[in-house]
Amino acid sequence: MSTALISIVLPVYNGARYLRQSIQSVLRQTHQKWELLVVDDCSTDSTPEIIAEYCSLDQRIRSFRHDKNRRLPGALNTGFIAAQGEYMTWTSDDNLYQPTALQEMADYLDAHPEIAFVYTDFDLIDENGMLIETVLAGDWKDLGFVDVIGGCFLYRRIIHEKIGYYDENAFLAEDLEFELRAMVNGFQFAPLHKNLYQYRDHPGALTSTKARQIYRAHAEINQRYFPKMPWMSKETKARAYLHLARKALAIRDFTATLRFILSGVSCSPLFTIGYALQYPFRNRSSTDSSSSP
Repeated sequence: MSTALISIVLPVYNGARYLRQSIQSVLRQTHQKWELLVVDDCSTDSTPEIIAEYCSLDQRIRSFRHDKNRRLPGALNTGFIAAQGEYMTWTSDDNLYQPTALQEMADYLDAHPEIAFVYTDFDLIDENGMLIETVLAGDWKDLGFVDVIGGCFLYRRIIHEKIGYYDENAFLAEDLEFELRAMVNGFQFAPLHKNLYQYRDHPGALTSTKARQIYRAHAEINQRYFPKMPWMSKETKARAYLHLARKALAIRDFTATLRFILSGVSCSPLFTIGYALQYPFRNRSSTDSSSSP
């Protein structure tokens, strides 16, 4: 069994509602050699008091506080710059680890020295902790088309040493940008098909409150990295752009819709035309924007 020190960064901004549960899920880990770096991004609720309480209970928990809000990638960088572990990860204040998550991921990296980044299946839960669905880790080659990685992952320290930290200009796509940057720099990714995490979908989550901005940020990252990704077929790249075009159309962003369609054409004209004929673009409400193929 792995004995590696694991650094877990937990960025939080006004996350008092679920923060205790998130920290408790770390405390319950069967792998006990970890450090938890909680970064308070200038919270104004009771988050600081909760952090102080847990720091006093366990010396493996360290805290940092920003004097002004630096948003998620800035908070991540504060934590990872201070991290001392051989293996790295981060979690959110509203998500939960299953008890064996760290041990199973660390064991996998120990047993597969060629793999630098491992990611797992997870449960999607609602604001009350009820199961919505179980999500399987996808093929790393599809990253950029869909979010194949999710919220439960572990990677080697050498990734930071070689490519640096999270891009603070890539807010809302900081994880996608970091992962694609690691891939194009030659680091190998692999899925571990074990359900080790609970990802909470609730009205206050960034994925809910910033949905429009997220798709634009992801599109920008795709356009930056697709030319550097020879493993992704032209057809898959085109389909990724057409998926973004449907999301743009659903919220009546017609300029972005046209831009994404043209990007799809530039990747694979025949596929894009065939796709558009098979799945005609219609102006639909945002409530069904995720249901397109």
